[in-house]
Amino acid sequence: MKRHYKLHKWKPLLGSLAAILLAVFLFVGTDLRFFLGRKQDAFLHLLKTGNPTATVREDLGFTVSLDPERGLSKGAVLGEDGEGMAVRVVSTRVDQFDLSMLDTKTGNEHLQFVCVLDFVGKMQDGRAEVLAPFAFPQKGSPFYENTQVKMGEGSLYLPQKFRYRTPDDPDFPWELNSDNIELVVGEEVFHPRYRLIEVQAAGGELQVRVYYSFFKTEDDFSRLIARSRTREIELRCDYLYVSEYRTNPVIRGILQ
Repeated sequence: MKRHYKLHKWKPLLGSLAAILLAVFLFVGTDLRFFLGRKQDAFLHLLKTGNPTATVREDLGFTVSLDPERGLSKGAVLGEDGEGMAVRVVSTRVDQFDLSMLDTKTGNEHLQFVCVLDFVGKMQDGRAEVLAPFAFPQKGSPFYENTQVKMGEGSLYLPQKFRYRTPDDPDFPWELNSDNIELVVGEEVFHPRYRLIEVQAAGGELQVRVYYSFFKTEDDFSRLIARSRTREIELRCDYLYVSEYRTNPVIRGILQ
C-alpha cells in the first residue's frame, strides 16, 4: 500500500517529464523544429535531403543587352513563364577583379563584370519547384558540403552551404554547369564563374540567388570595354532547370 502511494505520488512528475521529452523529440528529431526557425532553413533542409527530378526549361531562357557600366535595373525581370517562375536582377555592376574589399588596385586593367540574379521558383500542388541555372543533385552529393568561399586575394572568406569545383578548389569532384549562360562582348564569349550561391524563401517564393563573375583575366575589361568604349554587351541564357521536390506536410506548410 505504501509503495503504491509513492508511485501514485510521482505519477504527475513522470507524466510531465514524458511530455517534455516528447516535445523535445518532436522539435529536434523531426521537421517540426523548422517552425521555430527561418523559412530559408527549411528550404535548405529540403534541398540537402531531397531527391529531385530535374527538367530543362528553354522557355525561361533570355537575352538582354546592356551598358556594362550602367548595368540593369534592380528587380528587372529577364525571363518568366507567367505562372510564378522568373529570373530577376539583383545587381549588375563593374567591380574589382578579385571582388575583395581588401583590394586597393586602381585602373581599368583590374576590373570585373559581376552579375547577381535571383532564380525564383514556387510551391505547386504540394511540390517544391526550384528554378536554377543548374540541376540540383541527389542527396548525399558532395555539392551539399558546408565550406567557405574565398572572395579575393586577401583574407575575405564567406560561409557557403554548397561546395563545387573552383579555381581555388580545383580538385573538388563536383563541377557546376555554366555552358547555358554567357556574356557576349563583341566577338568574344565568356561563360561565368559561380562566386556564391544562396537560397531564400519568402511569400511563397523559393529563390536561388547566384553571384557570377565573367572575365577570365585582369586585362579583359580594359581590352574589350574600356579601351574600345564599348557601350553594349549581351547577357544570354539558353535554358534553365526546374528541380522538383516532394514535400511532407510540415515543410509544405512552412514554405507555402
